[in-house]
Amino acid sequence: MSHSLLSSNSAILNRSWERCELRLSRRMKPRTAALPSATLRQRQRHVRRLLEVARPVMEDIYQWIQGSNSLLILADRSGCILDLLGDPTMIGHAATVGWHGGAQWSEGNAGTNAIALSLREASPVQVTGEEHFLDALHGFSEAAAPIFTPYGDLLGCIALVTHRHQAHPYALSTMSGGAQAVMNQLSADLYLSESNARLTELNTLFTSITEGVVAWNEGGFVTHINQRAGRWLSVQPATAAGRPLSEILALPQDIQQKLDDQRPVTDYEFTISQNGQGQRFVLTIHPISAPLSQGSGHIATLQPVEVARRFVHHQVGAAVTHTLEDIHGRSHAIERVKRSAIVAARGTGPLLLRGERGVHLDRIAQAVHHLQHGPQAPFVALHCAALMPEMQAVELLGYERNSFADSPDSRPSKFELADGGTLFLSEVEQLGATARAALLQILHTGTVCRLGSHRPMTVEVRVIATTHQELDKLLISGDFPRDLYHALNTFAIHLPPLRERADDLPAIIEDILASLSDRLKGARFTLQAEAIDALCRYPWPGNEQELASLLERAATRAVAGQITLEMLPQPVRERWVLSPHNGHPHPIRSMEEAERHAIEQAGWGCDWQISQMAERLGISRTTLWRKMKQFRIDREKSASPRHVSK
Repeated sequence: MSHSLLSSNSAILNRSWERCELRLSRRMKPRTAALPSATLRQRQRHVRRLLEVARPVMEDIYQWIQGSNSLLILADRSGCILDLLGDPTMIGHAATVGWHGGAQWSEGNAGTNAIALSLREASPVQVTGEEHFLDALHGFSEAAAPIFTPYGDLLGCIALVTHRHQAHPYALSTMSGGAQAVMNQLSADLYLSESNARLTELNTLFTSITEGVVAWNEGGFVTHINQRAGRWLSVQPATAAGRPLSEILALPQDIQQKLDDQRPVTDYEFTISQNGQGQRFVLTIHPISAPLSQGSGHIATLQPVEVARRFVHHQVGAAVTHTLEDIHGRSHAIERVKRSAIVAARGTGPLLLRGERGVHLDRIAQAVHHLQHGPQAPFVALHCAALMPEMQAVELLGYERNSFADSPDSRPSKFELADGGTLFLSEVEQLGATARAALLQILHTGTVCRLGSHRPMTVEVRVIATTHQELDKLLISGDFPRDLYHALNTFAIHLPPLRERADDLPAIIEDILASLSDRLKGARFTLQAEAIDALCRYPWPGNEQELASLLERAATRAVAGQITLEMLPQPVRERWVLSPHNGHPHPIRSMEEAERHAIEQAGWGCDWQISQMAERLGISRTTLWRKMKQFRIDREKSASPRHVSK
């Protein structure tokens, strides 16, 4: 048959004929030998879901064409026949040509045919009579349509084979519809599988999270509740679905108004009463947006207040990094402090830590907390001197929503955040009158009441306070209330200044240098013998804090990690002494330097009036003139004070 006999509008058939003429003879029979049974079963297992979905579709189509000498075929993407369904007579006749299970209906095996072309062109194809390249197929008509996965990958095709004179004009559209039905079912299976997977993940999430979850629809009926929420609300999750939300969780009026306005609710504290007892929860509600046809609703999460507070503590609470082993030293004074810390950790009353600035009282506080509660319990710190008096009470007491500066949210007190642990009050003498009164009341009653609230909350908190001042003197002057002093002074520990603990200096220096080595990525620092001697003789008015700052500055100048005497500041090198009058170090002067300094100070104070200067110094004018001449003190050059360089 020549090309002129083919349909002029069938480009697909024309291309197929051109390929077949190069490698096939029109008079040959189809070379469609069946695959071995084991190989065929392996291919069928590989596309098992395609067979499961396509078979019902083929049976539905066969109900309409039964008795018409027709054959329905399902082939994989290579053209291998996987399944057949048809009239027995047609099945037998078609088998003689090559349409049987396991046969390979590729273009190279059977020439131009609908199965091969629909798979090659990825589109529906019909081949009738003499449109087949091989003469052996001229008595048949085929229509085939490809089948794709939901992702667009070719799976195979479905085909209808009839005698040529029984070819139906709607055969191609029927196969296209059958292929589409198979693909629709495969897509539905995929979506259902993914939905089930997401639902399983969601149910697992609801079950495993530490929060209680309650969801309800726009009609106010519960659609889901997890086990935790069911336990806290005393309901069975299996029976809660479909019940009105009001029967399970009664929401306050202001919350309900927000929900009506489709606004979220974040971290709202409220009480759920059960069996005559109330438990505080933190509630968060988000509206669920959905298509109009599906309605909408809300989902709420519940968490006990104490759990939320522990989370807040982990985020903003002070880290407990020091234990008793981190308090270095071997002096009798530091050993006495350690023994006192062990005894203090056995009690529950307030602890007052006293010492000069820079002695790291916070480390003693952390060590006591670690001994008493362990590192995981809340340790909340409040630096009293860093807050204005009006804010100190707010931090200590917290406040309810809309009760402080029109705040829309509540704020827990420091005592609530420290519940079950320690509240560390640094420089407690800096508390204002209102904060002092609030602190004293909480220490006496063990309860805290937020600003704007009338509901007291019981708290179990160990208060550890520090002071750098002599509170005994403040009591006499009336600058610190006596009742608060006695409340805080249930147990007291005094940490002596560093100048009184000379035996502790080597261990403290070693600890600081080791810390510097870690911070500076492994650099190892050592001290020259003269430098160690100078450090041990200096009075350290700033205590450990001053020592750490000095060593860090020296470490930045160290060569090969060696810190020498020249790298230390002048007061340390020259062994300045601590003045008993102002607490600052001063150099030791010779008698001549002292006399010269006294005369200059008198001059600055008396505006260089000789008579007044002599009177202040307790010497005669003649002696003063002689001393000024001896020391070459020029009134003009000494008109302004000169500060001693440090």
